[in-house]
Amino acid sequence: MEITDIFKYSQSDWVRYSDYEYKATPNGELYIMPSKTATISIYNPLQEMDKLLIDTLNIGRLAADDNPDMPKVKSEILAYVKRYGLLGFMVSFPLSMDFLEKRDVLLGDNPLTAEQTMKTKDYLKLFMPFEIEQTADNGAPVTAFMSRPPVYEIAFGKGYGEKFEWISGLFGEIYTHFAAAFYYDKTDDVAVQGVYSGIVDAFKMYGLGFRVKMMGAPTLLWDFSSLKIALETLYGFYLTDPDKPLRICKHCGKVFVSRKSTAEFCSVPCRNQFNVYKSRGKK
Repeated sequence: MEITDIFKYSQSDWVRYSDYEYKATPNGELYIMPSKTATISIYNPLQEMDKLLIDTLNIGRLAADDNPDMPKVKSEILAYVKRYGLLGFMVSFPLSMDFLEKRDVLLGDNPLTAEQTMKTKDYLKLFMPFEIEQTADNGAPVTAFMSRPPVYEIAFGKGYGEKFEWISGLFGEIYTHFAAAFYYDKTDDVAVQGVYSGIVDAFKMYGLGFRVKMMGAPTLLWDFSSLKIALETLYGFYLTDPDKPLRICKHCGKVFVSRKSTAEFCSVPCRNQFNVYKSRGKK
């Protein structure tokens, strides 16, 4: 079964704004926020599965470098958010989406805090660090067209932001996991394989977004609570696909998608350049 067939039925529309910007808190925490004049739109990220995943992994490659080029990483992540929207960290970890009605929010395992219970107001402050004038164009009404619970009025509003370090950390973690899985069977060193195996086994996502709906017959319907969870789920399916569509270019090191079992290069120029260097090396 093709991966596109697995995700044939979905209610996973997401929100993106026409523009985003970096904004720092007084203590130096860097957030990505919708810009003041940005306009909101709805799209389905599952229609861009290959590109979404490849962009994530290649930014993760930059972020996971031992000495990352931080200006480049920041630039690439901002471009990514402009293309796909914020990841939806706020709605990825609560065990229930009705936490706005409660004093405390119960959290599953998460990278944001060591706590698994937080005061709801303190949890919200993680994602709304700045005062913002509440106006009619803040984006909240879009939830009426998406069958989302009230908490998404915050997650899709202009006052909502996500820390740069959360996004870069997530992307770096996904790439590190993929690289370990990719290179595992390319070495005969048992010790190295053990390290790769440990990295692969340690990775975990924090939620699955599906339900079963009767559509003439019981049918799996994908209904992701966030772009983050959609991304991690896609990654899991691509990584474990027997055809191994995720590859690392033998020349430039970038991740690419190919269903051809012999594919080693992301492009013809990379293949040609590799062969030129190889030929020179033999002389």
